[in-house]
Amino acid sequence: LVAPWRGVAADSGRPADVRFHAMEICARLAAARGLLVEAAAAPTAAPAMADGQVGFDLAAAVADADPEVRRAAFELMPTPPPAALRDLAGAAVLGEADPVVAVAAAQAACAELAEAGRAAAVLAAFGDRGMLRLRALAERDDVAELPPGGLIDLARCLAATSDAGSIRALRTLQSAAPRSIRRVLDTVVHDARRP
Repeated sequence: LVAPWRGVAADSGRPADVRFHAMEICARLAAARGLLVEAAAAPTAAPAMADGQVGFDLAAAVADADPEVRRAAFELMPTPPPAALRDLAGAAVLGEADPVVAVAAAQAACAELAEAGRAAAVLAAFGDRGMLRLRALAERDDVAELPPGGLIDLARCLAATSDAGSIRALRTLQSAAPRSIRRVLDTVVHDARRP
């Protein structure tokens, strides 16, 4: 049942929205079949149904030439992602040229911070250079044009650190983000400062 949809998702000759919907169908079918389990294999392993544990070839999707397909791959990751997928998203933040896709990758990894006790593993997925990229994304002049949900989770990552650069970037994000999410960002910052 999944194989035809997987073929549509991988077909670079199809429009991005068609591929996205095929990826979503694959992910939902995989979830329905109980296949979202942490696999020992790396997410770049040859796909069967464990290809990134999402039902489609995640490694190929995050390397696709079309930024909309890359964004969709990160948006379809399970939350919280298994460690291998979190690490893949963390690495993508650093290497992704498109800021919208980079924010989607950050969201995939940082959403896990909504649960207590996850900060060390999530922040390790980014490393120092990845955290610098998160700060740069938060301080962009066009930050209000980036996906609001992704900005909320990006803020969770910044709030999970205590370094001055992340705090400065978080303040910039709070003041420049779309009005619709500013209260949520205030809550993220407040919750992060609780003992």
